[in-house]
Amino acid sequence: MVDKSEESIKGNFKKPCGCGCGVLIWHLDKKYRIRNFEYHHSTSSGKKHPNWKGGSYKTKKKYIKELRKGHRRADKIGYVFQHILVYEETLNCCLLDGVDIHHKDKNPKNNNFNNLEPITHEDHSKYYTFIDYQIRRSNNIKDLSPRHIERSWLLWSWLLGLKRLKNQYDKRIR
Repeated sequence: MVDKSEESIKGNFKKPCGCGCGVLIWHLDKKYRIRNFEYHHSTSSGKKHPNWKGGSYKTKKKYIKELRKGHRRADKIGYVFQHILVYEETLNCCLLDGVDIHHKDKNPKNNNFNNLEPITHEDHSKYYTFIDYQIRRSNNIKDLSPRHIERSWLLWSWLLGLKRLKNQYDKRIR
């Protein structure tokens, strides 16, 4: 059996990592390939990487995310939805927890300030639950014009508001 540890490779020696961190690495790996960097120390990350596109990318649902490390709504990597940034920067404010930004025209690429409106997370999820219900109930997708959905949503939210008021009234009576 051949020993393939890095120490046993003939002609292998230690040299400093190419990124400048000062870690000594073996010149050859177990498959006799020349190494210049410690694993995950490559200098081609972020702005230095050839595929760098300015710190923004599109998600699977076509929303645009921008790199803003340190932002309170940033994900683990440091990216924030562009529509949140546009809304906060235009009004020079910080959105509260539990508030979402809704695209009025349902186009996630249109991050124009006039197309964005704040809505509570609860109401936002109810809105899309309502739209899904309307689509399943409707036989013809053409019946679901944006105006029809908007009018139906206003009626439905008004009824929910009345139901919420009635529940609060019933709790006070008990």
